[in-house]
Amino acid sequence: MNAGRLGLVLLFAAACDIDAAEAGTESWSIESTPADADQEVARAEPLRVQLDRRISPRSVAAAVRLRSGAIEPPLELRYELLRREILVIFPAWAPLAVETSYRFVVLGLVDLDGFSQPNEHTAYFRTGAQLGEPQPMAAAPAVAAVLDLFAERCASAGCHAPPEAAAGLDLASASGIERSAFGTSAQLELGTLGEQQGAAGVLWKPATRIIDITAGRGDPASSYLMYKVLGDAHIVGEVMPPRGSRLQQAELTLLSDWIRSGAPTRD
Repeated sequence: MNAGRLGLVLLFAAACDIDAAEAGTESWSIESTPADADQEVARAEPLRVQLDRRISPRSVAAAVRLRSGAIEPPLELRYELLRREILVIFPAWAPLAVETSYRFVVLGLVDLDGFSQPNEHTAYFRTGAQLGEPQPMAAAPAVAAVLDLFAERCASAGCHAPPEAAAGLDLASASGIERSAFGTSAQLELGTLGEQQGAAGVLWKPATRIIDITAGRGDPASSYLMYKVLGDAHIVGEVMPPRGSRLQQAELTLLSDWIRSGAPTRD
């Protein structure tokens, strides 16, 4: 085994028990906005599903349903990892109908321990005439701010920096990020995770990317890097950064917004 591959295996070989209190249980707490029986709901504002745990992003698409009779309005589902929230966003050209009753259902979510949502969450609501405020497009953060964050918190002390970047992940420069951060996760070096590896859960499957970007858009909730800096209980190895304090909320938001904007490395 070459040195690079051995380094990957050693780095990710032990499951961490950080945030063990967040491990999935069969008791779920789910709230939604609008809530059941709400009236005069704005027609263009996102619906929100607030969760008490992190969930598998792959389970969201089939779990959320919105209907008015036989009609299902067009919508976009977005799982916000940092807030543990699902946004139901309506396109600008298709807000909800005026003064119309809807049935909002959430069933089929799966948490990171493999527990399925046990009970259906249902909210019946009725729209008013007002559009309200649609979900704004988040501006892409400055590339320099993200590179500075990596330089200070990730690439210092020879960690994710040349000449021997840990796990082969080089966050010290734009070119290093482009070369090493958009491939599949080093989790794949260990094969399928399960009881033998000590990292039970449903988060990591083949093709899990360190930073998940498709067609210029990124998904923080499917990016392994986010779970490493959060110190989620389902990562393998240490929380990042391994020394000093964890990333603060503003730093986590900066990183998440950067990934969602497509993880640009140059202005």
